[in-house]
Amino acid sequence: VADSHGARAAAGRPLGLDIPAGTTLLSDMESTDGGIASRQFVLANAHSLRVNLDRLSATLARRGLHPESPPVTGKDGALLQHFGGTSGQAQLVLMRHENQTHAVLTLLSRQP
Repeated sequence: VADSHGARAAAGRPLGLDIPAGTTLLSDMESTDGGIASRQFVLANAHSLRVNLDRLSATLARRGLHPESPPVTGKDGALLQHFGGTSGQAQLVLMRHENQTHAVLTLLSRQP
């Protein structure tokens, strides 16, 4: 949401996905460009990378999005997982630092 009026209108809007218990929503941004809607969530919690991957993969599966390949693990232990399906695409990045996991989940879908 790019302006204060839009931000006020979006406040309190449901996330539209289940997140792990004890998770803090740090950011929820959305945009539409060229018929593609994008929504990006930044989340933080104390769960392991695997718990976050499993829970967020399950909620994406309920939206018709499934892993396109095994997750990619970075040198620092971060995980990257791509999802696809008839409803769109998603990318999930998970990073662990000082007993906290941060997740960046980006959802892409075509708009009519």
